[in-house]
Amino acid sequence: MSTSSVGSPLMIEDSTSQPLLSLSEHDESMSVVKMDPLTAKRWTAVASIGVCVFLAFPIFGAVGTTNNHSEHHAESRLVSRTSPTLTTTLLPRKEIRLQDNDDAALDISVIGDPINVWRSPDSYHRCHQIDVPDIPTRAFAETNNNHQHNKIHMIQGSTEYHIMTGSSLLDVKRNCDIAFNKTANPDPSQFAANEFLDSPVAFPNNNGTVVAISHTEFPGNRYDQCPLPKAYPHCWTVTMGLMISHDFGRTWAHARPPPHHLVAAVPYQYNATQLASGWGDPSNILRSPLNDGYYYMAAWNRNTVGLQSAGVCMMRTKTLMDPSSWRGWNGHDYSVSFVSPYVSWRGWNGIDYAESFVSPYPSPKDDEFDPAHHICTVLDVDTSQLDPTQCNPFGLVWSPSLELFLLTWGCLNGYGPFYVTTSTDLIHWSAPQHLYDKSMLPLGVAKNVTSMHYPNLMDVAAPDQFGDANYNTIGATPHLFWVSFGHNVYADGRSAWATPLRMVKRQDDTQEETSSTT
Repeated sequence: MSTSSVGSPLMIEDSTSQPLLSLSEHDESMSVVKMDPLTAKRWTAVASIGVCVFLAFPIFGAVGTTNNHSEHHAESRLVSRTSPTLTTTLLPRKEIRLQDNDDAALDISVIGDPINVWRSPDSYHRCHQIDVPDIPTRAFAETNNNHQHNKIHMIQGSTEYHIMTGSSLLDVKRNCDIAFNKTANPDPSQFAANEFLDSPVAFPNNNGTVVAISHTEFPGNRYDQCPLPKAYPHCWTVTMGLMISHDFGRTWAHARPPPHHLVAAVPYQYNATQLASGWGDPSNILRSPLNDGYYYMAAWNRNTVGLQSAGVCMMRTKTLMDPSSWRGWNGHDYSVSFVSPYVSWRGWNGIDYAESFVSPYPSPKDDEFDPAHHICTVLDVDTSQLDPTQCNPFGLVWSPSLELFLLTWGCLNGYGPFYVTTSTDLIHWSAPQHLYDKSMLPLGVAKNVTSMHYPNLMDVAAPDQFGDANYNTIGATPHLFWVSFGHNVYADGRSAWATPLRMVKRQDDTQEETSSTT
């Protein structure tokens, strides 16, 4: 076993085998921490799933917890934080082993500490705003006339969106000015209440046009539409709309006047007594690598409503500028249209919310309207690990080297691990595999993390290596972007992180035996 060049290593040792992890510190003495066999097995393989990822985390230096109280800056500088006084020795690592439908396994390894991309307390102290990451990390590259990607824009925030710009996904500035604010329309039939900007796609013609999906929540208690003593998970529905920018995301507007910007809704009106439901929480939008001309996206309905089951709907379009062009999977093909269930609507408080336009959508008052025609068949995944009322995919990417699509999953409470599933056709998915969790964090990061959310894979080299300005293609060393929740919005708050991974295809046992005998 090799040792660190600085000081003596702190050894974590299996009481039945050799040391597993070496962390060097500025101390001339060596400490040995004995582990019982059960604990040691967790470190060696994540037990029954045969998963191994090596990690080495620093004992000192709370990565990402430094708080710079600089005064009124127009932009907050956010850079990756490292621990220069520590070196780590990589020993045999734990690996996360995945299998697709053809039993071709993957090795996924954590190859470094998480990098702090954005801390919400920085925004609070520098911009005097409570501004938190409440969606997954998304980004797109801005190109110059020579098709060089010299600037990237990152989208992540809440109902008040602030643009982040930089030269790398790992080095961005957050502008204190609000680029988009929720419409806060109290009429649920307009699909424009609490809007979260998500899933951007920059067009390749370099004219500044970018479209995005709005995850649009309607919390009835916020708009005097909840007669119940307790709101969520009642008095809540969600839809998706289309947003557009013509200046690389610096300003945004609805692609069409509401409600004509609607992308997807369940075919049922808002009902205060219904459990939270509706199509929302979109993945990123992935342009198909299969040359079929389609853009694909996954969306989540978190509770059964009417005929629509809880779960994940895969949908696609060829026309990003047309919000009504999206079609969902019906079990055989992509033919499910998404419609507005409203023509007129009366709230529980007796207020009429009548549309002032002739709706292009069928409605419950139209003889031809049948909710059954607008029901998406949800993905068939292992519900023992991915409860359809709690878990959904936040990231959808393509790996050319693996020849696989990957979905990265998180669950509402944020206490469990992130999962990943793989597919060759976007419909049939592998069993979920453990990807990342709090036990894998450096101690300095973990102490400020109460839960983990919004996992999404992106490769910092995607624009140059794959010509993908929207970061939906990954190579062998992508980063897992995710969000931590802390203890206090003013202290550790929420933070966006990027953990470096290595992903390769694993040889099967026959190949390994052959190579070992030659």
